[in-house]
Amino acid sequence: MAEGNPTIAIAVATLLLLVSVGGAGYYFANNFPDTKPQDNDEENKTAEPTEPETPPPVIECANNQREIFGDNLSIVIGCVDIIPPSNASFESDSIQVTLGSITELNWSIDGDNSQELEQTFEIQINCSDSAAQLRQSQEQDGADWIITAIEIGTSICDVNVSNHGGSTNLSIEIIVVDTAPFSLSYLPATHVLTKDEPFTIFPYYEQGEPTSWESNPPMPPGLELRDDGAIIGAPNTLMPATTYTITASNVGGSDSTNFTISVHDQAPTLITYLEDELILTIGEQMNDMIPNHGGGDVLGWEVDPPLPSGLDFSQVSGRISGTPTTLYERSSHIVYANNSGGYAAIILQITVNDKTVESIDYGSQDFDLVFGYSTLNITPITNGGNPVNWSIEPPLALGLQFDLQFGTIYGDADEITPWVNHTIWANNSGGSFSTWLNIRIANMTPENISWLGGNEHVLAANQSITISAINGGPTIDSWEVSPPLPHGLSLGIDGTIAGLPIGRDGVNTSRHAWTIHTIWANNSGGSLETNLTFAIHDLAQDHNELVKRPVGSVDFGGAWPSLILPIGEWAFSLGIDWDDRPISSAGHAGKGRIVGYGHETMVARTGNDARANLSLNALDWVCDGNGKTVGLESSFNGWQNTLLAEGYAVVTSATPADLANLDCFVTEFWNSYSDAENLVITTWLEEGGGMIMGGHAWYWSYSNSDAAHNYPGNKISKTTGLFVSTSSGSSTFGVNTNEWGDLYRLHGALPLIVDHVDGTQMMTQNDATIGAITVSLCVSNLPLDYTGVWDSLRKMSNDTGWIHIDSNNQYTMNADEVDDLILNIQEQLMLKLPADEVDSHPSHSSFPGQVNATAPRPKITVNINGTFAGLPSQFGYANARAAGRMATGMYAPAGEVVNITIPQSMVNQGAAILVGAHSDSLWGKSSLSRHPKITRGWTMSNTSIQVANAFGGPIYVTIPAGSAFGEFNITIENAVEMPQYIHGQTDINNWQNTIRNNSAPIAELESEWFILTVPSSYIRNLDYPNETMDFWDDALQMEHNLSGYTPWPRVERSVFDVQISAGWMHSGYPFMAHTASVSGVVNGSYMRANGDWGMFHELGHNHQWMSSTLPGTTETTCNLYSVKLMTDLVGKDLRAGHSALNTQSMINRVETYFSGGSQISQWSVWTALETYLQIQEEFGWEPITAAYQEYYYNLTTQPSGDSAEFNEYAKWISIKTGHNMTSFLAAWGFPIAEPTQNAVDHLPVWTTDPLRGWVNEYDPETRNEMTSNITTSKADVDWMVYDNGTNTTWQLCWGVADGGVVQGNWDFCEYVGSNLSVGGNSHPLSGLFPSTDYYWRLTAENGNGRWWDDSTRQFTTP
Repeated sequence: MAEGNPTIAIAVATLLLLVSVGGAGYYFANNFPDTKPQDNDEENKTAEPTEPETPPPVIECANNQREIFGDNLSIVIGCVDIIPPSNASFESDSIQVTLGSITELNWSIDGDNSQELEQTFEIQINCSDSAAQLRQSQEQDGADWIITAIEIGTSICDVNVSNHGGSTNLSIEIIVVDTAPFSLSYLPATHVLTKDEPFTIFPYYEQGEPTSWESNPPMPPGLELRDDGAIIGAPNTLMPATTYTITASNVGGSDSTNFTISVHDQAPTLITYLEDELILTIGEQMNDMIPNHGGGDVLGWEVDPPLPSGLDFSQVSGRISGTPTTLYERSSHIVYANNSGGYAAIILQITVNDKTVESIDYGSQDFDLVFGYSTLNITPITNGGNPVNWSIEPPLALGLQFDLQFGTIYGDADEITPWVNHTIWANNSGGSFSTWLNIRIANMTPENISWLGGNEHVLAANQSITISAINGGPTIDSWEVSPPLPHGLSLGIDGTIAGLPIGRDGVNTSRHAWTIHTIWANNSGGSLETNLTFAIHDLAQDHNELVKRPVGSVDFGGAWPSLILPIGEWAFSLGIDWDDRPISSAGHAGKGRIVGYGHETMVARTGNDARANLSLNALDWVCDGNGKTVGLESSFNGWQNTLLAEGYAVVTSATPADLANLDCFVTEFWNSYSDAENLVITTWLEEGGGMIMGGHAWYWSYSNSDAAHNYPGNKISKTTGLFVSTSSGSSTFGVNTNEWGDLYRLHGALPLIVDHVDGTQMMTQNDATIGAITVSLCVSNLPLDYTGVWDSLRKMSNDTGWIHIDSNNQYTMNADEVDDLILNIQEQLMLKLPADEVDSHPSHSSFPGQVNATAPRPKITVNINGTFAGLPSQFGYANARAAGRMATGMYAPAGEVVNITIPQSMVNQGAAILVGAHSDSLWGKSSLSRHPKITRGWTMSNTSIQVANAFGGPIYVTIPAGSAFGEFNITIENAVEMPQYIHGQTDINNWQNTIRNNSAPIAELESEWFILTVPSSYIRNLDYPNETMDFWDDALQMEHNLSGYTPWPRVERSVFDVQISAGWMHSGYPFMAHTASVSGVVNGSYMRANGDWGMFHELGHNHQWMSSTLPGTTETTCNLYSVKLMTDLVGKDLRAGHSALNTQSMINRVETYFSGGSQISQWSVWTALETYLQIQEEFGWEPITAAYQEYYYNLTTQPSGDSAEFNEYAKWISIKTGHNMTSFLAAWGFPIAEPTQNAVDHLPVWTTDPLRGWVNEYDPETRNEMTSNITTSKADVDWMVYDNGTNTTWQLCWGVADGGVVQGNWDFCEYVGSNLSVGGNSHPLSGLFPSTDYYWRLTAENGNGRWWDDSTRQFTTP
């Protein structure tokens, strides 16, 4: 407007002024005519000149105004204010509508709202809830507003009404309520109910959901009208038909319906009298009978037809009473019980009889007659009624008569009969009275009767049995037994005892212990009495009693148990480990009981756990109940208080001498009892004693032989039925809630396996597997003098035939446990049969090989070195205490007897003959290229012994480690000579021309430090074994020297086999390797040029001292020997001796290890080797050897446990290198302890180790912190850098207060240098104040973060 026409602006302003004072009309009339003005001067006709016409001004109205137009509607002649809406209200502020309805609503409002004026209201509606919708009506003549009821609820609708003049608000509350119920009904509407019987009916209705229900009148007692309109309950009051008006209501309204109910009583039901058959006697008062009934109460009683004369019937109670006065034949009478609900009825049968006979007397009831001699003539005397007739059953024997009119018995005994019970009746109209007589016509007395199996029988529960009687006397009429036979057995008519002995359940059927049963064989002439003893063994219930206190799985921790094999007829497994091996077994031994444990620590546990429960269960079982007297061998005296608390009497430190006064005895398998004491024990046990034994035999077997006959607990195993194996099992085993069963006991499994193998009765694969394992365990342990077992096993093996195995005919282990069992049986026979019964095994021809039948078998004498130290047991991978093999140079052909003569001085001294070199057992392999065991040892039990091996093999004399027998000679006859080279003794020409061609299939190359046992085929063309053994002597001596244990006390052996027990090679004595390696190993020049990492590695294992072999380094430190030999003997570069050692692989390993946080749990094999090699490359081999020597020679106690082992080695390698290696080793992850730090802190730190600045940041370490040259204003801070760390920036923080390890808490932190050198350092402080306390502390920072000295130092200025 500011930029418009000023004239128009003035005009508009003037217009506004005029309008405001009411002068607009004047202004318009005089300034804006619709037509041009006329000249009033009529007389002046002359046109006067005029000014040009000025256009009218433009009028613009404000937003809150509307325009006013002139006659010409295109011209705005003025503006007027728009009237805003006001005084708006609905006809009601709150309105209630019904769900689903559409309701009209009016309102009133002021303000401009005209389409003509182009001013209409703008309306905005906002409702608080979706219950209702509010909208303006579109009908011109209808209501203003429309309400649509959508859902039950309340909506507050706010309405904003506006035009250009302004706005106003109004609101309305819309309440949407449910529709009233409609078409209410109950179908059917009339019900006849029975008192006290449940009733339920639900209503039917349409539209709205009722919120309340009413009944008029109220429901009868027992019924209720529920909140959902259901009528439910059981009416308890009789009631005539009554109509109830039921009203269902909600806020929308209500609806009603009528419902009619009547309540009747329950009809009587089930009338009973004490008897429904009344047999009365004339003249005798009957016992009153009052009926019982069910259902509703009875209002009246009736009987039809009337009762016999003399009897009364109550119509009130239904009672029948009285005394019958006339005889009355049996008739039916109906008794009715009535009420409003109906009636019930019962039929009674009533008879009135005469009096019966009351007694019959023949003078006696037993008449024992003799055939052909006795006669009878007896008439009975009776009381009571008079008999009308007589009868007898069964008929009398031939020759005797019965008078049916008078009851007389008369006649002669003309027939042999047993005792016969005759019933005699005297009859009249009142009934019958009977008596009985026993009549026998006797024969001769029985004699000469016995039973198969003798007079004592032990039977298995739940297994059929037949024991036939043998009668050598007269015919037996009957048999009797007392006490009764065991449950399930019966005595047959011919005296046979047969049946299925029933096991006991501990509740209804008790244990049938050793019981004497008297059996009578009877006939008419008398009886023969015989005593038979029966015991029923219920192994299932035995097991149940052994778990009566909960057991389940038990863990005996550090115990290392032997297997306790249940070999007795009545022995069974109690505790089975994860590999189906019995760790605890139990059994019956004669009349006694025994429980055995594989370790003595399992026997007498105390406390409240499963182990203690097992101990007490076992004692209760062997003692056959508590309250008995228990003897405790001294090892178990600690169990005394527990047993006393259980009610036992206890004798401590008991011995076999105390058994006469004991019920139970607790002792060890590994004991020192004499043969006489063992006899006392077995006698006492078989007579009913209870015994618990515990102990292991595996450790005993290390220094003893023939556990089957010499181990103390096994000396009585044929009586106890429990065999202690030298094999060990798990200390954790399960004791099933139910018995393990026959498959887990030898005498249960063996018959099943025999039937399975011969095809008589096939087993499931699972059962066959379990049974075969059970039998195989016993096969591996029992010697051949357990003939009851071995007879069956040998027959089964013979019927099956040899199992042939070689590299072309491999055998798969564990594919069929029965096949594995047969393989084991054949192996055990080869290992246990006397030499003259050993046959050659057909597989021997494949390996070790055949001997020419025509090869010479000379008789030779061989000198044996009987001194053999062995190795200390800490050389744990070397089979350190194994017996030394002294070669004889002779070979036993397969299956041939070799005679050996030894001096008397060597008899039973522990030395033995070993036939065969390939001693690895392959039972742990998945497949076999040869039989699992092909060597056999023979004890030197006599000066002349015979030996043999089904596979053949080199003949050795084995000398126990630690022996010093000196030299002795033996004579060998019927063996062949081996290709044998002894370094420094064997002439090379003789070797080339003769020795290497000896016929034995196995050869040996022997030097001062090493022996190679190889197939002869590999040395037939070996010209210079001296070069080979020169190399191996150098190699072994170098390994010995590196270990530091010198002189090495034994000659190491390596045996090459077609298959070994583990890996490609493995350590031990002998060290085992595959034949595939032989060609290189025996080639001296090849070895000098190439070496053999694997051979060096395995020999390195033999040099590992256990406590110096750090955790995770079993396969690491043996590689030190490989590195040593590959570099110093073969001449290869360190990083070329093995592909894993190349430089890039080393870098990758180390960086990967440290990027993972150098976790010691990941420190092993090649990674760990780098730790040792870093030390070796800096300090050489000598410190490594010297550190090992401390373990051998100077440590009185070897470290035990991971932490102790790491720290012990860290100490000694530090001392031997002359440097504190703890920070280096800690960087590798060693858990360095403070005592280790203290032990080596006098040594300088290895500050040039290769980890620094590569993969590890080291924190610095300082010492000797002090303040010097203190004045009032200055002081010098001095310290020693012990370890300068890596990439360090140093500061000295100081001030008048101790800032601790927070840099910001110090007054000053001054830079003192970077990467300070090891040694003394100093830094001046200035600007100090007199008589002031000052504090300072060193700090440094590197990639690890900030390091702080271990404490704050303080000084005071003067």
